[in-house]
Amino acid sequence: MNSLLVSVDKTEYSKYHQDLAVVTAYLTFSGAVAGDTVTVSLLRNDGYGSVKSQTLTLTAGQTSATVTFDLRTINGPEGFNLCRQGYYQVQATAGILTTVSQTFWVAVVPVSELKSRWCYGVPLDALEIVGPVIQPQLITGVTIKRVPSTHTKGIFSLVLSTLTLSWAGGTAVTVKSGVVQDYILTNQAGTDYIVVTVNPSALPLTNQTEQIIIDNQTVSDDVFQQDLQQAYNEIYQKCYFYPEPTYVATDPNSIAAGTQVSVTTGWADVTAIPVTYYRMKDFMRWMTVKMPYNRILKMLNLTGYFNGTLTLDVTLDWIVWNVMNGELELVPNNGAVVSWQFYESAMLQFLYIYNSIPNFWHYSALCGLPTLEGEFQIVREAIAKIAAINVIGRIGTAYGAGLDSVSTSRDGVSMDKTFGKSYPGAGLAQDYKDWLYGGKSDKWGNLKRIKDRIVGPQYTVI
Repeated sequence: MNSLLVSVDKTEYSKYHQDLAVVTAYLTFSGAVAGDTVTVSLLRNDGYGSVKSQTLTLTAGQTSATVTFDLRTINGPEGFNLCRQGYYQVQATAGILTTVSQTFWVAVVPVSELKSRWCYGVPLDALEIVGPVIQPQLITGVTIKRVPSTHTKGIFSLVLSTLTLSWAGGTAVTVKSGVVQDYILTNQAGTDYIVVTVNPSALPLTNQTEQIIIDNQTVSDDVFQQDLQQAYNEIYQKCYFYPEPTYVATDPNSIAAGTQVSVTTGWADVTAIPVTYYRMKDFMRWMTVKMPYNRILKMLNLTGYFNGTLTLDVTLDWIVWNVMNGELELVPNNGAVVSWQFYESAMLQFLYIYNSIPNFWHYSALCGLPTLEGEFQIVREAIAKIAAINVIGRIGTAYGAGLDSVSTSRDGVSMDKTFGKSYPGAGLAQDYKDWLYGGKSDKWGNLKRIKDRIVGPQYTVI
């Protein structure tokens, strides 16, 4: 095989959206002979790597192929979906040739849904900010950095001719070789101008003329994605659970030290902290371990370390856990024994004589909600509404009115935001704020109800 390229059909996907649940990858290649193989993988860009791979066997002279990945069906060894929110690529490998597609976004709430459903009717244009609808594509190496708000809207010509640049028929400006620099380009009448950044080494080798549209700026999809990620994180920060299945491990690169392991070593979505052992006050109860995470889907490993040395490996058959609050109980199972790795029975003296052993419990677990469908669909709605409030506040600022004030309650859950009444999205943002954090007719709001429903009431003991 001489060449290999891969691309995908969209820029964002979501397993919770019918039209965005399947990633379609298009492969083009040349020089294929009968029996050549191409391995196509869906990659998570957070470091996890491949979540799903397929191998194609080609025929002689074949030049293209199509591969699909259904995000709804890609599960890990524990039976839960691996396609978490984040950035992905498709990789194709044939022999020594390896290529990747453009980066795309996989989301709990896609940007297209946020715009069309949760921000429906909200003007997404910044009336006081203008700029290029699309940056120059033909004249590579040129980026339009600034367009003043007084610039006329319309279609204008950007011309590259023998290392000079001109704008809308204005005076040509000479580009300095070998220096990345900003230039001011004026139009023919001298009434409008733009500022461009030019990288001379990236300029086309031939003269080019490109039509650039100047119009009101809209919020980019990248900004929407940042707001959605912030809203996704806010669920964990305020409600204390992960919206999706999440691997947490104290020692992701050395978890195999214990024999009771059911997850591949070398990976954790979250690197966790060890838990201190506390001596039981009531010896008629089973030994308990309070995990620092709620909504435990599955325990994958539990070991005890004394001063950094592995001393205890708890068989998985012993571990019974409370899904909501993350409390483990060690209940012996018939035929199951605890494996003392080093101190053996002498270790029991430390467990029963001393009040605590710091950083004793090391673990690996899968935590979070198994899905955001059915009874947990309200969490997805909360993420969308939190992101929408942020979007409306940002656009309202550019519109000339918007967010007036923000205040947060002591419990860190309730929040009060006041929106300027002159902005068309202010009423919608206020409705979302009342739904999430409570208002005049609702003291608590749904975010607190979600927290209490999924992880239970939280108490502080003084």
